[in-house]
Amino acid sequence: MWLDCGGVAFGPIAAVWFDKDGTLAEVSGFLVDLGMARVRAVMAQVDPAMLPQGSLEGMGDRLLLALGLRGDRFEHLDSGHVDLDPSGPLAVSPRLENERVVAEVLIEWGLGGPEARAIAAAAFQRADGGLGRKADRTPPFADVVDCVARLHGAGLKLGIVSADRPDLTADFVVRYGLGDRITAAWGSSAQLAKPDPDLLRRGCRELGVVPEQVVVVGDSALDVQLARSAGAAGVIGLARSPVGRSAVAGADVVVASLDELAVRSSPHGAEIGPEAISAIDPVRDRLSFYN
Repeated sequence: MWLDCGGVAFGPIAAVWFDKDGTLAEVSGFLVDLGMARVRAVMAQVDPAMLPQGSLEGMGDRLLLALGLRGDRFEHLDSGHVDLDPSGPLAVSPRLENERVVAEVLIEWGLGGPEARAIAAAAFQRADGGLGRKADRTPPFADVVDCVARLHGAGLKLGIVSADRPDLTADFVVRYGLGDRITAAWGSSAQLAKPDPDLLRRGCRELGVVPEQVVVVGDSALDVQLARSAGAAGVIGLARSPVGRSAVAGADVVVASLDELAVRSSPHGAEIGPEAISAIDPVRDRLSFYN
């Protein structure tokens, strides 16, 4: 099969790997709430007496900026005038990287490394547990279901490779009933995190393909790095708004919607649609999740 996108044809390929947050799942509102909750939890644990200057002045704003949140000053966060940087740590990096960023800010304010890391870890655990089920608040974009059906119906194997936790990655697939088409879902952990190429290579082994037979679709530089380092056949950058194009500048092609992905039997052949599923792939793969 060949995947045609924006006039660029990738193939022959056997599978497509999608990023989750920002590519399949609408997460911007949730991530703003998550970032603010994490900053508040950090600030609640830091006593001014712990700092050489004896003051928390400016720390909240510095934490927000470090995580990729832009807007009003920290003390006015409830006004809701906060935007998410699509290339910032909250939007694209694994949880542990976000913890590291926060710990570095605390170290800037004078805390020791072990103490800063412990505060960041405890604050993240507290904040993350207070926002409810993430999947409920991060639904698929409007173009996701049709795209997944179209690609699966044409005979391509589909998977998710995410910077999110393995359990949350799996839960997204379950919550929105995508398991009959997305047959592998890989998240990031302390042992193996995006953009480590082994994350994609292991996923490919589970799907029974090699990286040279897959295309990666994502909305961040991590997706581009992952695809390149693993030796994927190609990488499609997804920029749902113009501001996101810079994050995927190294992709083979950049599109604004998953509607632009089409499957063909040859580089210039006719498009293959979901109606071909019974002839091409009559047996569904069972959904499986891997850490």
